Formats: sequence, structure tokens, C-alpha cells
Amino acid sequence: MALSDRQIRILKVVIEEFIKTAHPVGSKVIEDKYHIGVSPATIRNEMVALTEENFLFQPHTSAGRVPTTTAMRFYVRNLINPHITDVSAQEEVNFKSRIYPKKGSLEDIFGETIHFLADNLHSLAVASEEEDEAEYAGLSYLLDYPEFLEINLVKRLLTLLDQEEKLWEIFNLKNEEKEVVTLIGEELGDEELYNYGFVYTPLEIGPRRSFIGIIGPYRLDYKVIIPRLRLIRKLILETLGS
Repeated sequence: MALSDRQIRILKVVIEEFIKTAHPVGSKVIEDKYHIGVSPATIRNEMVALTEENFLFQPHTSAGRVPTTTAMRFYVRNLINPHITDVSAQEEVNFKSRIYPKKGSLEDIFGETIHFLADNLHSLAVASEEEDEAEYAGLSYLLDYPEFLEINLVKRLLTLLDQEEKLWEIFNLKNEEKEVVTLIGEELGDEELYNYGFVYTPLEIGPRRSFIGIIGPYRLDYKVIIPRLRLIRKLILETLGS
């Protein structure tokens, strides 16, 4: 099914509200908060249609709806400007000041980078290199996501961080020539990981292949994360090249 412009507008609103709140989104929230110019009945009808097409689902305890992983993938690939660069000048200066003193040491650069990303994005940041131990920072930020109050979701993620070969395999699932890659839900290839999202940048540095990225629930704020990872990639490559 090809989505209409109106359905796309409603879907985008539902996704961005869900990213902010982690709560199911009802038609009244869309009407009151976003003023998209259609009647409440029309919003409800379109949300039903989007549910039937597997873009939304309705938790049994709620009148609102939640985007599926299919919807999130659609959002990332079609509704986010791939060239968006809304990183503030101050953020760029802050990052440069952290990694430039580390010139010449890839390990030190990666260590500073994941701590900067974790603190800047309040997320779990990971660096992985072939044949080297994965590094990560920001574990405590996972508890800022209501989803991770469910102990099994945290446990699966912690287990993955201990399985370096598995983590490396996931980062290598897509061999696209892209500055930033996203893997959402089913794309991770393991049913136990369908509730997660990965966003990462692959780095080819001499003979070494590395990845730096963010791991979290599938409702990660991709619009914020993607441009920052693109900047991180650019500055790391500039630093090592100089």
C-alpha cells in the first residue's frame, strides 16, 4: 500500500510524539497538539488504516497507538532529511576540544568519542573494532528510557555487549557505502533484538575496520543521532589524517 500524503503526515506525528514520550499516541493528542488540519474522525480513520497496514499497533491497555518497527524504518528512510546538519557550532567545538588532544592514538580517540556521544545524547555509545574488545559508555542512560525498566530488555542488551563476536556481526550486517547506517527491529536478524535500534558509522582506517554508534530502543531519536554521528565520523577522519 502506498501511503497518502495525509497518512504520512499523521504517521510522522505519531512517531515523533512516541519518540518524545514513549507513550501510545491518541487522535486527541494529534488534534490538540499538532493541528494538522483534519477532523478528529478523519485522524481516527487514518490511524485505523495505518494499523491495518502494520505501521501502527494498539496496545491492549491503551486507546492510543504506537509505531511499529516497520514505521520506524519508513520514517528513517523517507521522512528524515539524509543531509540534515542541525548540530550546533558549540557541540562541534566541544567535540573537537575532546578528540584533538588525542591525535595519533585511535584507542584514545574512540574512548573519548563514546564518552562524548553518551553524555551528549544521553544514550549507550559503543565502539567496536575487529579483533579488539568493544568499548562502551553510558550504560546508566538506558534507565532514562521507560522501556528499560523491563529487566529482560536490559538483560538482553547487557548480554549482547558481552558477546563481542555477535556485536561485530550486527555491525557488519549492512555493507552499504553510507556515512551512517541504521538497523531497526527485524533488521538486526535476531528475534530477541527486535525491540532495539542501532545507529552507527563505519570507519575504514588503514587496514582496520571499526564502528562507532548508539544502541537503544527502536524509538531512538534518529533525527538527532544521525547528524551527530556524521559529524563524529568527519572529525575523526580529519584528526587521524592530520
